[in-house]
Amino acid sequence: MLFNIVQTLNLQKDVIYGPVNSRRLGKSLGINLLPVNVKVCTFDCIYCHYGRTNFERSSITFPSKDIVIQKIENALNKWKNIDYLTFSGNGEPTLHPNFIEIVNETIKLRNEISPDIPIAILSNSSMADNAKIREALEKFDACIMKLDVGDESTFKKINRPCNICLDKIINGLKNLKSFILQCVMVDGKYQNVRGEALKNWIDAISVIKPKKVQIYSTDRPVAMEGVVKVEKVRLKKIAEEIEEQAGVAVGIY
Repeated sequence: MLFNIVQTLNLQKDVIYGPVNSRRLGKSLGINLLPVNVKVCTFDCIYCHYGRTNFERSSITFPSKDIVIQKIENALNKWKNIDYLTFSGNGEPTLHPNFIEIVNETIKLRNEISPDIPIAILSNSSMADNAKIREALEKFDACIMKLDVGDESTFKKINRPCNICLDKIINGLKNLKSFILQCVMVDGKYQNVRGEALKNWIDAISVIKPKKVQIYSTDRPVAMEGVVKVEKVRLKKIAEEIEEQAGVAVGIY
């Protein structure tokens, strides 16, 4: 299935959004630590359903820590029947300047108000080489980190990073404890499902040793024309290769 850019998804309009029905996390209440008027991310992935990354750093205004904490507290008091409280939103959550403090306060509030609700994060792994960020990531009940590629060339084609080296990400993930690795599989002009691109990615998984790998393909409008969805039958074959070569369990979504 070939995707063209028709209408990417709208950005989240507040700190708290949802709940949304997640393929991996069930009924998930989202936390957006990023601005509501622009996507803020260290990547410009060809498959991003929020569209292109295009912003001036000087124009970014993050929601304040106090406002974020207050809204999270209100949400925990309101929403009792959810499967996860999930840090995600309009880009990369670890970019918030008070990310570590917000994580600590959120866990404290969760323990006081709804101790049975697990907290998750969906991260692109670009800050994984920062030891303090890793320490915060290790506090999540479900730490889900992205790695779509295993070589610098494919990294630049699919994820289109902003002054970030793939080796630093891989080294950071090697030092991160107990996390799930997620990957969006794509085909088309740029792909990570065959040949050297796939081999290099599986080799990286062997080095990183996550506790589990989650793979899926896009089923929404994306940021770049020519992105081709990878069908389930191919995903199953890729999962078998990962399990055989890297010795890591794989879930397909």
